[in-house]
Amino acid sequence: MWSEFLSAEAEALSFFSRLPDLLWGVLLAVLSILAARLVFRAAVCSFFGRDEGAVLAALAEMAVALMMGLKFYQQPGVVFVLLGYFAAVARVFAAAL
Repeated sequence: MWSEFLSAEAEALSFFSRLPDLLWGVLLAVLSILAARLVFRAAVCSFFGRDEGAVLAALAEMAVALMMGLKFYQQPGVVFVLLGYFAAVARVFAAAL
């Protein structure tokens, strides 16, 4: 029983030692997606107009998120944020159909 407690303690300490990296990954992913969304949407909508620009900006935003996922796939915080992001995008596309 004592060895099980020590094993659980070691697992908990291992998780808590990685928690700051996880939180930095979440912050990095959220800020990157928001920045890409604002910059691409403003630039593309001003160039192509509101309707066509919104579609192209959404595609560019998804490309940035995909590239970020490929670049930072070892960061679990980024992976969790991107999973949620792509689930939200899929829900929007499913509602449009």
